Amino acid sequence: RAYSEDPNIISWHGNAFINGMHNGGMISVAKHFPGHGATDLDSHLELPIINRTKEHMESVDLVPFKEAVKAGVQAIMIGHLQVPAYDNNEGMPATFSASIIDTVLKERMNFGGLVVTDALNMKAVTDSFDVKEAAQLALMAGNDILLFPPDDSLAIEGLYEFAKENTNAQWRVNESAKKILAAKKWLNLDVFKTIDKTAADSLVNHPKFRRLSCEIAERAITLVKDESKILPLNPKDYYQTSVVTLSGTRHRGYLKEKKYIEELVEEEFGYTKFIKLNLRSRLSDYRKALRSLRKSDLVLLNLFLTSYNNEDYEFIEPRQKKFIEELLKLNKPIVLANFGNPYLFEEFPQTPTYLCSFSWTNVSQKSMFNSILGYNQISGKLPVSLPGTDYKIGTGITKEVASLFIPDTLS
Repeated sequence: RAYSEDPNIISWHGNAFINGMHNGGMISVAKHFPGHGATDLDSHLELPIINRTKEHMESVDLVPFKEAVKAGVQAIMIGHLQVPAYDNNEGMPATFSASIIDTVLKERMNFGGLVVTDALNMKAVTDSFDVKEAAQLALMAGNDILLFPPDDSLAIEGLYEFAKENTNAQWRVNESAKKILAAKKWLNLDVFKTIDKTAADSLVNHPKFRRLSCEIAERAITLVKDESKILPLNPKDYYQTSVVTLSGTRHRGYLKEKKYIEELVEEEFGYTKFIKLNLRSRLSDYRKALRSLRKSDLVLLNLFLTSYNNEDYEFIEPRQKKFIEELLKLNKPIVLANFGNPYLFEEFPQTPTYLCSFSWTNVSQKSMFNSILGYNQISGKLPVSLPGTDYKIGTGITKEVASLFIPDTLS
């Protein structure tokens, strides 16, 4: 989604991703045009307004898109965003704006690939436009693919009725159809082919790719703060270790799920207690957890929280926030490993030791754990600044490998 707050870093990573997809025979899509970064609203829920000047948009938000077009990106998704700098019609999302799609994207940026709407069932659209109206506006604004209307049949009906009476609409349908057919031709979808699943599995799971994924995950681990210089940890120094897993989901089965990092802790540490809390946990669960944690010699706090899993709150649910604040007051040795939203540190600047992985895949969990124990070098740098703190983009404490460690291949 977002690689950084620096448009040049975004462009470098984005173009590498685009090239990789093309080499693998996949269509690449850049999103969300003309830039979703300057909003604190979720377009799934309401229409965000991007109150930036045209000059700022040109020098920051549009830069990665311009570079993506130069790199040959084949599709661009339009965001449900109101952008007064380019279209001052109140309540008009970029999705339905010919000024933004035809003028800025196609004419000025010379983009000739597929233009895709964001999901048309999102509230930023459905709160103000009916299904037929949204389909018609999206088509005439310059979109080629109308993604996820609330009712497919109604959307098609709306386009059909519109095209019967409007020659411009007929022209737009034909233009988009030709582009979609060209994309299918590029993908060789007109040629029948079977997939050798055995060959695919051996290619995807090749040891060199697994090693590369490990290296990427290792280099991503970022140590933002280590006030008491507790890292690297030596498991032998702690008798009772508590591992707290805090999740931003309401899924019932989550409490039974054993996170991979917990298995790793269990292998290396002695007497270990595991505590799992999620959005279904009650106040009594948090109180019980705090009572248990008072007996611990070390607390490993793992956060699996993201704002899009938790749409009712800014970054973290209030009970979970209160729990972490009370936990930090215990003055125990605490290592906070954040596998989700890096901005959470703004809520807990008093955290003594704070690491980010920017991912909760197994390979990231293993890299985080190995870094905490000093098996990996920690060398990551923040790709963003953390609001409300002194930790700016480029921040990151380096920790050298503490001892000889031969990693196994992640299964």
